[in-house]
Amino acid sequence: MKHGILSILIAILGFIFYLHINLEFVGIVQKLSENQQLEGPNLIVTPKIYKIATLIIGLIGVYFGIKEFKNYKNLSIIGISLSLILIILSFIPIWSYFL
Repeated sequence: MKHGILSILIAILGFIFYLHINLEFVGIVQKLSENQQLEGPNLIVTPKIYKIATLIIGLIGVYFGIKEFKNYKNLSIIGISLSLILIILSFIPIWSYFL
C-alpha cells in the first residue's frame, strides 16, 4: 500500500510541477512580447530540462505503481495511469493555450 500511494503522490506532484513550469513560462513569454515584437508564440520552445524532469517524475511514478501492482491493484492502477498521463503531457506544451 505504501508504494501505490507514493505513486499517486508522485504523479500529483509531477502535475503541480508541470503546471507551475508552464505558468512561469507564460509569464516569460508575456514579458518578451511586451518588450519586443514577436512573430508568434510558436517560435518559442520550452527548455528541454523541464520536459526531461517531468518525464523522469512520471517514470518514477510508473515504477512505484508497477512495484505495488501485486498487492493493491486499484491504487497502483490509479498511480500508473496518472503517471502515464503525466508522461504524455510532458511532450505537449500547454503554455501556448494560456496566452
